[in-house]
Parts: sequence; structure tokens; C-alpha cells
Amino acid sequence: MALGIKVYAPRRLAREYGRYVLRPRERQLPLPCLVENMAFKMGRSIHPSALVEWLETLDRGRVELIVAPDALREPGETLRLHRIFLECAREWMVERALAVVQEFNLSRVMDYVGELIDMGFTRVAIPSDNLSALKLIPKLRDTFEWVHVLGAQNIVEEVMLADSIDFYC
Repeated sequence: MALGIKVYAPRRLAREYGRYVLRPRERQLPLPCLVENMAFKMGRSIHPSALVEWLETLDRGRVELIVAPDALREPGETLRLHRIFLECAREWMVERALAVVQEFNLSRVMDYVGELIDMGFTRVAIPSDNLSALKLIPKLRDTFEWVHVLGAQNIVEEVMLADSIDFYC
């Protein structure tokens, strides 16, 4: 299965951060690299095996925030890619790596959360349209040291500007 990723570069946030972190096809995209399971900025999908190679092209010293991919169609793919991003965050000593809980099946949310804990995530974010995960917020708050509900319309900007973010890993 092909996997797509998207690098977000809102201009207002670019002005606030004022730095560049990667240059796909000779084009500079501002801001720390925010990665999600969506179409790549250039509109093409990349296979998971190519994901690590792509991450290697980043200027490691300037990446500040990694958002692990979410909502993949294939069972197990989301967690496998979360592991890739978490390993990159640790290896590069990125101060912020975030898992977005995007599992919508209530009976599978806690299994998914258990996998995130086993991987080492202590902080998670839940999109506000994920009603299954929202029902479990009291239990999640007992499990993770930081749980944040994200507005569905502007998840990336909210992640970037949240005051309580210090280390998502």
C-alpha cells in the first residue's frame, strides 16, 4: 500500500518561526516538519520503505516537531509508522514528537493506546471529531501525562501553538 505524507507550512506560522527545514524539488518549505498521513506536498504518494529515506533528507538540527502519521487504511500500518517517527525523534533528539489518536473503533482504541504506551509515547492528541477516543478521555488522562483535544479544522496550527507542549515522546 502506498503511503502519503504532507508537510504543512502555513505562512503565518512560518513568519513566527522564521526557519526552513527541507527542500523537496528545490523548493523550501518553512517551519518544523509536520508530517501526517495525507498526500505529499507534491501530490504523490510514497511507500513506507521510502519514508525513512525521505526523513534522512531533512536538516536534523532544525526539525522541532514530528507529528506521527495517523488514520492509515491498513491494520498495523499506523503503529508501524508511529515507530519510525518515534525512532527518528529519539535518534535526532527532536524535543517534540506527537502521536495523534485517530482510531475510531471504540473497542480498538485502548489496544491502540496500549501499543503507543509500549512504544514510549507519554503524550497524545485526539481530534475533536473522534468520538470514540473522546469518550475515553478520563482513562487516557490516567494513562498519559498529557492529553490534548485538537480542533478538527486546524490540527497542525493548534499543535504548533499549544502552550502545554514541551516533549511528546
